[in-house]
Amino acid sequence: MQILDSFNSEAAETNFAEGIARMMNNRSLYVRLLTKFHTTDNISALRAAVASGIPDQIRMEAHTLKGVAANLSLAGLSNKAADLDHAVKDGHMDQVAALMQIIEESYAITMTEVAAYIAG
Repeated sequence: MQILDSFNSEAAETNFAEGIARMMNNRSLYVRLLTKFHTTDNISALRAAVASGIPDQIRMEAHTLKGVAANLSLAGLSNKAADLDHAVKDGHMDQVAALMQIIEESYAITMTEVAAYIAG
């Protein structure tokens, strides 16, 4: 089964309660880290890697985004970046553009949710 065939678009983008728990229930630390994530351009390096078409670079940047998002319990974005990493690893370069579009959409939703959480 190819990555795009197994993609779950219904997955939740964020889980702030889980994120706070990851920070040993230190909400202020979690908000600081979310704020840093929100104010940092976390996707331009992945965009550049995809534009380059260099598989190792794409995998490294997708893996980095996956890890940062996972640590903040931004599961939707993390899972979608992992899908891209796995597709490239498995030689499915034909899926990169479609997966990148999915990541772009997830990133926009995630950033909106993060901004609302920080403001609230």
